Amino acid sequence: MNRVPWRRIVLIALVLFGLWVTWGIVHAGGDVPAGPSANPVTELGNGHAEGRRINGPAWTMDYSEIVEAPDGSTATLSHVRHGEIFRNGKPYVSVVADTIVVNTISNDFSASGHVLLIENDGLHKRRFRSEQAIYNGAVQLLTLPTAAHIESDGMAVDVEHATVNLKTGAMNLGRINGIT
Repeated sequence: MNRVPWRRIVLIALVLFGLWVTWGIVHAGGDVPAGPSANPVTELGNGHAEGRRINGPAWTMDYSEIVEAPDGSTATLSHVRHGEIFRNGKPYVSVVADTIVVNTISNDFSASGHVLLIENDGLHKRRFRSEQAIYNGAVQLLTLPTAAHIESDGMAVDVEHATVNLKTGAMNLGRINGIT
């Protein structure tokens, strides 16, 4: 009786299995069409957006284009032609800007380009012009980190930067460049 060459059979089987696995790895996913993006970006044109607090609106903005982040935590609004910041459910500050990036979770935002903010609280007639503004909604703090032109109650001042507490009305001004 002849002995079966098991070693040779196992060796050939292992070589064939190795070649089959290699071929599978090389050809894996070759003709599979790409699926939809895992993180789609939402883009909309000409609309109205609003952020809300528990007890009412935090802000509203009319825009030409909006791009929302895939996770929905931020939205970039372009050409904001009319916006409002609310306090106690009423419009408090009007906003116009080239671009506004809103944190939809905290209701904070940063504005850039030509930025104009008009305080319409009934007590003051304040206008803030700058190339950049940062608004912290939790403490109602407006920061103008770049040169700003501020008009308040009939006077105007040009400053290097400014911080305005919209809740109390207090202002901290950087170096004054001119008064009119």
